[in-house]
Amino acid sequence: MVRATLRGLQFVWDKQNHETVTNVLMKEWKVSDRKLAGEMFRHVDRILTKDGYVKPESVQVLVDLARENAKVTRPVSAAEVVDYGFLDKARKELGIVR
Repeated sequence: MVRATLRGLQFVWDKQNHETVTNVLMKEWKVSDRKLAGEMFRHVDRILTKDGYVKPESVQVLVDLARENAKVTRPVSAAEVVDYGFLDKARKELGIVR
């Protein structure tokens, strides 16, 4: 699953595939306006990572929100929640350098 996600990210980031990605967005999100789909892709493109990693600060924001919603008072660090071991292994198998 992790390797497939990385392959998908590689596909999306490859400029040669932007037309295909736009077509997928149009189909899956039921958008009939190509210009709008292109803008949507531009925004999606801004939040996707190229290598599957998410900054610890970004993870910490999500952890803190979940902790507050669950009314957990004990601090929880991102390191307690995230394990990049599977990602590191998949990246190595696919030959993706960070």
